[in-house]
Amino acid sequence: MANAQLGGNISIPTDISTIAQAIDSLNIVGVNSGGVVFNVAAGHTETSSNKVLTISTNPPTSLNKVTFVKSGSGTNPLITAAPGSSSTADGIIKINGADYVTFDGIDLLDPISNTGDQVMEWGYALFRADIANGTQNTIIRNCTITLQKISALSIGIYVANKDINGITINTDIPSGLNSYNKFYGNNISNVYKGIVVISATTINQKDFDNEVGVIGQASNSITNWGGSTISAEGIRCEGQVNIKINNNIVNGGAGTGGAAATVGIMATLFGSLPNAANYEISHNVVTISANSSSQAHYGIRALANGDTVRIHHNIIENCVSSQTTNSFNALAHDPVGTVNAAYIHDNIIRNNSHSGTGTSTMLNTGSASGSINDLKIYSNQIYGNQKTGVSGNMSCITVPDGSIECYDNQIYNNSIPNSSGTSASTIYGYFNSFNNPVKEKIYGNVIYNLTVGGFNTSSSSIIAGIRSNLSTSSTTLKEINNNIIYDLSSVSGNTTLGGVIGIWSSAGANTKIYSNKVYDLTNNGSSGTSTGVFVTSGALIEIRDNLIWDLKTPNSSGINSIVGIYSSSTTTNSSIGIFDNSIQLNASSSATIFGTSGVFVAGNATATTAAVDMRHNVIMNLSTPGTSGGFTTAYRRSSINLNNYAMTSDSNNFYAGTPAANRVIFYDGTNSDQTLAAYQTRVAPRDANSVSQISKTLNLAINLEACLEIDTITVEIRDTVSPYTVIDNAVGLGGFGMKQVFTFDNVQNNVYYYIVFKHRNSIQTWSKGGGERFIDGVLNYDFTTAASQAFGNNMISVGGKYSFYTGDVTQDEVVDGNDGALIDNDASAFVTGYVNTDLDCNSVVDGADAVYAENNAANFINVIKP
Repeated sequence: MANAQLGGNISIPTDISTIAQAIDSLNIVGVNSGGVVFNVAAGHTETSSNKVLTISTNPPTSLNKVTFVKSGSGTNPLITAAPGSSSTADGIIKINGADYVTFDGIDLLDPISNTGDQVMEWGYALFRADIANGTQNTIIRNCTITLQKISALSIGIYVANKDINGITINTDIPSGLNSYNKFYGNNISNVYKGIVVISATTINQKDFDNEVGVIGQASNSITNWGGSTISAEGIRCEGQVNIKINNNIVNGGAGTGGAAATVGIMATLFGSLPNAANYEISHNVVTISANSSSQAHYGIRALANGDTVRIHHNIIENCVSSQTTNSFNALAHDPVGTVNAAYIHDNIIRNNSHSGTGTSTMLNTGSASGSINDLKIYSNQIYGNQKTGVSGNMSCITVPDGSIECYDNQIYNNSIPNSSGTSASTIYGYFNSFNNPVKEKIYGNVIYNLTVGGFNTSSSSIIAGIRSNLSTSSTTLKEINNNIIYDLSSVSGNTTLGGVIGIWSSAGANTKIYSNKVYDLTNNGSSGTSTGVFVTSGALIEIRDNLIWDLKTPNSSGINSIVGIYSSSTTTNSSIGIFDNSIQLNASSSATIFGTSGVFVAGNATATTAAVDMRHNVIMNLSTPGTSGGFTTAYRRSSINLNNYAMTSDSNNFYAGTPAANRVIFYDGTNSDQTLAAYQTRVAPRDANSVSQISKTLNLAINLEACLEIDTITVEIRDTVSPYTVIDNAVGLGGFGMKQVFTFDNVQNNVYYYIVFKHRNSIQTWSKGGGERFIDGVLNYDFTTAASQAFGNNMISVGGKYSFYTGDVTQDEVVDGNDGALIDNDASAFVTGYVNTDLDCNSVVDGADAVYAENNAANFINVIKP
């Protein structure tokens, strides 16, 4: 066989004794027409190392490939490393310029009997033989690679722009690159780094189209890596074009400390526009553990510029970052230059823990030196993450310069539970820190249950659902709309320096904050503040159609502890439009000095400095003022200056409860007006058509059995006696157990009504028997706390919340075969989009929807009502 080209099927050890001998033969005679397959018997073992596959004579081609593959059932063939001799360049299998070679199910082991220079640096290694002969179209799959991570140079699969002697080979000849290689389905463990793919920094000398992990194939599993004081990575790709890092499971880093960085997946140095590379990082599951003292930790880090960057469908979970002052980043795209487009979506970042006082960032694109021309961050889930130190900052999403859209993300259950001392503890759902994008659009996000617990007393502590803090007002067009922000809670902070804030905006050429829902904000500090929407500067600001309610500071002593909409802006030649907002406050405090405001703005003697125009707002403040100080006010200004209160302001509803010396429609720090008439006299001709009357509001909490998204619902108010006439109705959003405010014009105080819930594919559900009543214009009702909250106990518990049954697609008040048939038909037709048959609201009709309907039909679920 040594004198003829190798072809066809060859058995090892029957035809050739070992893989090592097969490699030697290939290097001598090459490959015959049609290629060669070495069928290596299951359970085969041999000992060798530093086997170099070159095949320069009769080399493999796309038609004449070389494959080493496990044959038969049983354990994979195993090559145990013979002792090496180099401290830097020993490998078990080295491919040096050979193309179209596959190793499938051939395991590698560096035994513990190898010590010192005998230890292997690489399992499989791919090199460039010369400037015209790189290693291309190689596949390494289904192999188990186990080395010794006592060597910080140990790498499971290594690809480098070097030859086997370690000499760098930079070339712009395409055939000289290490390109088009794939690595998937491998189990790599006990290494210092899992897979490393490195090329040059010059664009035409980079490798092309390598894939570390392949969608649709078995995952690479990279475990038990790192563990010393040298930086460690599960996967590192450097100097690549069109690299794909997909479908890998990366878990390791434990014991990595000192001055070492720990990164699950690293992509770096991909060039600068217009010659930057595309790349993709997707469908990976990453967990890291590290305790280094002077370097950051990353789950996934894309420190690379690119033309188009796609980072999606990754899971970063259960990371433990134990350090004192260094940062933790679960997923970071922080380029050092300009990126044309980056799409970061459908990632899950959950249950990660970071100790110490350094900054934690869950999804970080906020590079101080980089810019992204088109950045879209959407449909990500960030939840269950904790910063366990006594202070520091946690940001769930950060953004850079460029053009930004951040939408449809879910951010919840993130916390700093153990704060203490006087240093600030801060959590942001979304954070732009002094970057100045040309466009910033933040919409459709759901942000809730962000918590700072413990005993921190810093007035600078902050929880903000959305914080947009630009560096200048000159260029940015900013829209913050249709976000739902609720259940934010802190133990300290006030609006002088911090506090609990739903939406906080600074600077911007044209800022629009509209159609957001902000509620259930709580600051438990002794001087704490809660604010719905807070603006501090900007040229043209419009705040409209927002719903703000249920802000609380139960222990706060302050003259203005709660504010629905707060403008402290003193920007010259600027305007602030406050239109069509609904604000409902009903707070109290154990402190004797306690004041609250529906709207607070900075007064100014110059009409064009932060000129405020207020129209068509409903501002109800039913809070209880302090017994020894503080005002409950609908509208408060910082001074007696009215010059910057626009003459067009009108048609508002200002209500602060029964008029009293400390329950006033208006207060400016000096003067107060208890009655509408007195207020209108003061501000005339402004607000000539404004009123002061209480509106009837229902604060309702509901949950849907199947729907995974916030969805449109209808609420009816009905008589409690037959025929249960509809008195009023309203349409809003519901789901996730979230609260929603509904306003009704036709209901009366102290009259009992049924609350009736309707949804496009849920069972109509009535409130419990006997009815509920509005008191002082307010009715609070929570369906989620017990089955008995529904008439006839007609709900199901889902995740600890009682929820409305799903499956009534036809809305005929029963879940039956007709509903199931419609779902089955649409599933068979692969129907997508917003349709009634999509019970779980994921825009796809499939078997999961059918199961809900079948179960509820089998249980004879129908409407139960009086």
